[in-house]
Amino acid sequence: MNKFPKHERLNSSKQIATLLSGGNKLHVYPFRVLWMQSSPSTAPFHMEAAFSVPKRKFKKAVWRNRIKRKMREAFRLEKEAFKAYLAEGAGDLSMLIIYTPRKEENYRVIHQGMHEMLEEIKKRVNEQTP
Repeated sequence: MNKFPKHERLNSSKQIATLLSGGNKLHVYPFRVLWMQSSPSTAPFHMEAAFSVPKRKFKKAVWRNRIKRKMREAFRLEKEAFKAYLAEGAGDLSMLIIYTPRKEENYRVIHQGMHEMLEEIKKRVNEQTP
C-alpha cells in the first residue's frame, strides 16, 4: 500500500532551516529540491519530505493547497521504488520540494517531474555513497 504517513512528513523547523542553509540543490521541472542525507544508522532507512508552493506566485490558498495535494500524490506513488533502492545502506534522507512554475501544471507533468527528480536524487546519492 502506498501511503504518506505522518512520520514521513518533514515538520521540524530546525531540519528545514538546515536544509535551506546547507542542503544539496537540484532543479527538475517543475520542482526545485533541497535534500540532505544523514549518516547511516542501524535503524531502518527513514525518509522525510515537505512540500512548498510559494505564496508570491499563487496568492490564493486554494490554489496552493491543490498543487500541494497533486505533489503529495505524485510523491506517494513514486516513493516505494525510491525507498527500496535507497534502503540498502544509505543514511536517512530529508527533502524539501518546492513548486517553481508561475502557472498550475496538470497532474501528468507533476507526476513525470516527481519521477525524474527522484531518479536524479538516486544517482546523486549513489555518487556520494562509498
